[in-house]
Amino acid sequence: MLAGCAGLPPGVAERPAERALSVTAEAPLAVAAAQGLAAAQPAGPSAVLSLAHPSLALDARLTLIAQARTALDLQYYHLADDRVGRHLLRALRDAARRGVRVRLLLDDFHTTGMDPLLLGLAAEPNVAVRLFNPFVQGRDTSLGRWLALAGDFQRLNHRMHNKLFLADGVLAVVGGRNLAEGYFQRSDEANFIDFDALAAGAVVAELAAVFDQYWNSAVVHDLHTIAAPAGTPD
Repeated sequence: MLAGCAGLPPGVAERPAERALSVTAEAPLAVAAAQGLAAAQPAGPSAVLSLAHPSLALDARLTLIAQARTALDLQYYHLADDRVGRHLLRALRDAARRGVRVRLLLDDFHTTGMDPLLLGLAAEPNVAVRLFNPFVQGRDTSLGRWLALAGDFQRLNHRMHNKLFLADGVLAVVGGRNLAEGYFQRSDEANFIDFDALAAGAVVAELAAVFDQYWNSAVVHDLHTIAAPAGTPD
């Protein structure tokens, strides 16, 4: 009998909604956002900066994590268990330990074998990890997931390809890069040519609203309700 018939955990409808947080105007990222808006030409309610170079795109994310004071919200289709993925997870862990609220929302399609790593991060204070449309039965192996997909194709074929990085409610990185070596020219096997932009101003609030809509969605589940506890992000 094909896998994939196990039911999703109940309780999502009763889960309280969460909203994006912001910082005071004196916080480092708020100051940077205000400066970016003031320097933008032509002037407008929003400003964007190209992050075409892969090293710049990765450094921008790490800098945002390091400078965040209140909140980091990440929404991605793919976060890999590789050097880039682990570097970012360690940085998020360190941010949480200094009091930053971290919300990590991942599509569950590429998380095979990553439950211990993600549970280790989720065990940190101030961290919440959620999965979009998760696999339940057979999630620990690729074969198990393909069998689950065959048995529950209509649901599991619905994936989340968003790629969004929000810091302190004032700056955002949007674009085509997932969080994996190949998107930052760090892979020894294959690399992608892709593009991101750093955004400030009114558009960030709109992006934060999109994140919250997904985060509070009925098809998004807390990691600890899906995966068995184990592991560490080290």
